Amino acid sequence: MPLFGSRITGRFAQSKPFLAPSQVLGRLHKNMATLVVEREIFCPPALAVARIYRAFGAEGLRETMHTLHVPFADLGLPNVGAFHREVLVTLGEPQRRRALTRIPLTWRVPDGAVFAFPMFKGFFEVQPLSSREIQLALLGYYHPPFGAFGVVFDAALGHRIAEVTVGHLMDEVCTAIKDDPALTSDKVALLG
Repeated sequence: MPLFGSRITGRFAQSKPFLAPSQVLGRLHKNMATLVVEREIFCPPALAVARIYRAFGAEGLRETMHTLHVPFADLGLPNVGAFHREVLVTLGEPQRRRALTRIPLTWRVPDGAVFAFPMFKGFFEVQPLSSREIQLALLGYYHPPFGAFGVVFDAALGHRIAEVTVGHLMDEVCTAIKDDPALTSDKVALLG
């Protein structure tokens, strides 16, 4: 069970101050796989962008190393561990339009084995829901490696690995940026 109410569609689909995700992510190629994950979390909108950079340890930096995790149990495999991959994460400059903010995001394997692990390109999208809550979306795409074999692998298992990876990354970011609603309510009660 996800920690933050995950769903594939929602308010993101209703807001259109920016171009549609497919336009932002580029023209879809027949072998391109797309991912969309959304969460609603308690985080003041004014603090969300800075907290996202901080979640990656990227305050003042735009590139940082990050370990992606995929527990085997989340893939329907025996619970004997997890797959871990160190990637170079690049966070772009925030793009603001009206109430929405997008933060470009890419990750890739920094060593020479790029062909064995797909490069991900996309963005975080922050949309205020209230003065204390946001919707955070992660939208992006990747090309399965290894040509035709990679497309078959992606259809069989690779896309599920990508979904779990992005879901766990979103859980990590949401945990790092969220406010504790109980503490926030207590502060409001004490001030009122």
